[in-house]
Amino acid sequence: MRLPQDDQFSYNRYLDYLHYKASEILSLKSEEEDRVRLDERNIRNITIATKSILKRFDNQTISDLTDMTVEQIEEIRANLTKK
Repeated sequence: MRLPQDDQFSYNRYLDYLHYKASEILSLKSEEEDRVRLDERNIRNITIATKSILKRFDNQTISDLTDMTVEQIEEIRANLTKK
């Protein structure tokens, strides 16, 4: 580069800042993708649990199928009986 020494330093700091911001954006994007995957997995597990409850599976079997806690399944079961 044919910049004066002070300008080179400033320019390099600016490039470092751009790299930092790009990294920050990629991290945020990755976190959001993880959140979406987790939400999709939770929706799928609730759907499986609901169908299993309607087919009269016991709570422990549903827990084994969905990796949900027995308390979560009991809550879904209670909400279904309210309807």
